[in-house]
Amino acid sequence: MAGETNQKTSSAATNEELQKVSLSQAIKETRSELKKVYWPTQEELKKYTIVTLVTVAFFSIAIYIIDSGLGFVISKLINR
Repeated sequence: MAGETNQKTSSAATNEELQKVSLSQAIKETRSELKKVYWPTQEELKKYTIVTLVTVAFFSIAIYIIDSGLGFVISKLINR
């Protein structure tokens, strides 16, 4: 049992040391990965934003029409 406690304590200290090293390594790796990311230009970003807004508006209107139509049909079926 005493040997297990010493192993756990040693393991915990090792884990803390690894976490400190891991954090700095993680930051370096994150910076490295961010350099690989394709960042859109301002014009591309405007186009993507417009496409997104138009798509959201289209589906919002479509869902509203379907919801209103189904609501109308159900109200007619209930109030025969």
